[in-house]
Amino acid sequence: MRKKTEKSKISNIIFAIIFTILIIYALFVIFLLLFGIMTSLKSIEDINGGFYFYTKKNILGFPDLNASHVWVDPETGEEYIYHSRREFFQLFNYRQVIELFTYKKTTSFYVNGGLDAISHYQKVWFGGSANGANSATFIDIFINTFLYTVGGAFIMCFMPALTAYITAKYDYVWCKALHLINIVIMCIPIVGRYPTELTFLRNSGLYDNMLGNFIQKMTGGGTYYLVYYAFFKGVSDVYRDAASIDGASEWTISFRIYFPLAQKMILTVFLIQFVNLWNDYQTLYLYLPSYPTFAYMVFYKVIEATDNTVFQELPMKTAACMFLSVPVLILFIIFKDKLMGSISLGGIKE
Repeated sequence: MRKKTEKSKISNIIFAIIFTILIIYALFVIFLLLFGIMTSLKSIEDINGGFYFYTKKNILGFPDLNASHVWVDPETGEEYIYHSRREFFQLFNYRQVIELFTYKKTTSFYVNGGLDAISHYQKVWFGGSANGANSATFIDIFINTFLYTVGGAFIMCFMPALTAYITAKYDYVWCKALHLINIVIMCIPIVGRYPTELTFLRNSGLYDNMLGNFIQKMTGGGTYYLVYYAFFKGVSDVYRDAASIDGASEWTISFRIYFPLAQKMILTVFLIQFVNLWNDYQTLYLYLPSYPTFAYMVFYKVIEATDNTVFQELPMKTAACMFLSVPVLILFIIFKDKLMGSISLGGIKE
């Protein structure tokens, strides 16, 4: 009895330590998010402080909404505003981000083993000149982002599920071989593959187009393949037997019985992949230089295009980053109950 009491105390202590660490981490993340939102709603003058009458720097505080914090130069009569009413009430920084999200850049690369590099322009979905030298507008970037994130996330959550279902529920030699291949591929290091991969994509015509990027994502492997495999392996075959007796086809058994049971898991993986692709700019930089997305625009405007003085200001940098963070947060709030729910394997009695 005494040993059980001591084990219970140790378990409670460990639980308390872990709970405290998680609380601290959650508060830290919330603080960073609130700090980013507040900074994005400030003017650069509010952060740096004014002159003469108002020299206090407002870095961690709430946006200054005092309309009297204005200084008029007595010699020139020029008015200097040191509050953030326009940025807070009119979302001025976010409006500037949307207005300045335009992209015009030429990318040159070799195609089909040619000797001369061919110039490629950014994708413009509506209108544009015949020679292709157009500026991608906010609408073009939005379409690119939607296709890349939603389309890519759907492929990256569905293809591993389909491959895992086939290898887990069908006892064929090639299914076992496919399962083994997926395991081996995960163990092989991929360092140094980019030159060969880029050469292949350019020679095959899959480079710098959205369809080619979708084909790249249709691997059916990866970490989530193992997650799906364990799930489908654990679901009873009684479902299949009962449906087969009633005359159900393999298509019906797969997509009307087994996949609905995994819908919460698939939706969870979709959200994870969506967030990953939403914040991804490196893949665009390597494989889709003519299809800028919001994440790539934040990278390009804030980091790469150092000559753009507007995006070098802290409020504009933060507003651009919050432009990426807030939609993901809203998406999680909407679907949190479905994503955090328990996964049901059904009620078959064996």
